[in-house]
Amino acid sequence: MGLEPGAVLDLSQNLAPLPPPASVRQAVAACDYRPYPDPTYRRLRQALGDRHGVGPEWVLPGNGASELIFLACRALLGPGDRAVVLSPTFGEYERAARIVAAQVVHLAARPGEGFRWDIAGACRRLRAIRPDVLFVCCPNNPTGLYLGQEEVEALASALGGGVLVLDESFVDFVEGAWDSVELARPGRVLVLRSLTKVFALAGLRLGYALGRPELLERLRAHQPTWSVNAFAEAAGIACAREEGHVRAVRGLVAEARAALATGLRGLGLTVTEGAANFLLVEVGGARAFRRRLLERGVCVRDCTSFGLPDHVRLAVPHPGQVSRVVGAFAEAIRETRSSA
Repeated sequence: MGLEPGAVLDLSQNLAPLPPPASVRQAVAACDYRPYPDPTYRRLRQALGDRHGVGPEWVLPGNGASELIFLACRALLGPGDRAVVLSPTFGEYERAARIVAAQVVHLAARPGEGFRWDIAGACRRLRAIRPDVLFVCCPNNPTGLYLGQEEVEALASALGGGVLVLDESFVDFVEGAWDSVELARPGRVLVLRSLTKVFALAGLRLGYALGRPELLERLRAHQPTWSVNAFAEAAGIACAREEGHVRAVRGLVAEARAALATGLRGLGLTVTEGAANFLLVEVGGARAFRRRLLERGVCVRDCTSFGLPDHVRLAVPHPGQVSRVVGAFAEAIRETRSSA
């Protein structure tokens, strides 16, 4: 389109609007990349365990939360087993389950009610289906919906002998988030976390699972040696000690999210705000609208792949960039109406 890459504000990736803290950048710069990483990630597991008040044996680092999703499916599912997905949501749950020939059942949210799920109805379905694995993204991608502790506990109880995989990749953006680690203690819940979203480190690929050691061992049996590289390990150790940065990012995102949602609603758009660092916006034909925004220097995610062809998802920008984004949406809306 004749745009220089630096001229485009890329909001298609759900990353924090602040760079990684100095301590993380320094840890990566000082990393000695000549030797192999420690295959047990002892220091990283200890640092992450300290972050959550558990021992290192309760932590399994991975090459991003995505790797851990695939490891969970290899460890917990097989041909003909059932996986349930609360949708619309991240597509890798279904992809990973189908790779191991599992059956996938979707329990769809209610679009007219902010994409909320009927939890009581979902529990009844779960008791009838008796799945081996239930995937819940919390906060959910792309809606941002954050389920309360009682709702998640109800879903876990309805599973019977199945395992709940609770993907909390975006939970660091949630103000007042409840502690899911306690839910994992009985052994039928696997919690997934990401360090690359709130710290804007997507290129390093680093996530981790929290769960009972015997459950994590089932995943570890399928994980390649040295799955986490030395740079990611060094960054992760530093990140685990940077709760102040997490709080700063959370506050900044909350401010910008509210301003952006207000601005877009002022244009007559339906906005699903949620609790994460992104918004879901109904725009009509998402593919064409995304192109119009890109022509104006703003890149968003077309949500057709989520089964939402009339919606786009955009990461919350820095507060100083909100007016630019709202202006681009306003111009794209005018063009859409003039070409109708």
